[in-house]
Amino acid sequence: MYEIHSTEALIIRVVPSGESDHLVSFYTKEHGRQNAFVTSSRKIESKHRYHLVLGNIVMLSYVQGRQELRVTGLDTLLSVMNPNHSISDRQLLGRFLFLFEKLVGGSEEDEELFTMLYSFLSFFSTEWQNDEYKDFVVELEMIITLRLLAHLGYLDSEAFTLAALDGPEVFSVANLTKIKNNTLRHNYVHNWK
Repeated sequence: MYEIHSTEALIIRVVPSGESDHLVSFYTKEHGRQNAFVTSSRKIESKHRYHLVLGNIVMLSYVQGRQELRVTGLDTLLSVMNPNHSISDRQLLGRFLFLFEKLVGGSEEDEELFTMLYSFLSFFSTEWQNDEYKDFVVELEMIITLRLLAHLGYLDSEAFTLAALDGPEVFSVANLTKIKNNTLRHNYVHNWK
């Protein structure tokens, strides 16, 4: 009998496999990045099909098969995308998840990174829809990208201050306005275009 593991996971990649399966990459705080097969998830009657959305936080149950992990259960905890998101919002999330997928590897525990991702995705799925945030797409992408790079050790924390990029008010309108008017934003936009 196989042991079933259950954990909260961020869906970071979904790739069709075979006639009716998906290969899913997900990130958990206990086991880091993992890949698993979801069988029959492309069939219309599949109970897993609507939970496999990029950026969703799901409760995922899986077992270790002979050669790979197999998903046995999925339940959405936080649905990130909704019809109110604009094309630029979807592109922002797509670019960030692509970067995350490329930079984060391995299966080590990192609760701090998972908590940072959860707070960003929670903000993105709820408060980001308010009209007061519509002019801050670049700043939001900058904050989450720089936080990820700093956490993974790609940025020297002495090279610039992360004070505006961390803390409970990181996604506030006041903080986003401060960053928009800051030279840090201009350097970021210039270097990433």
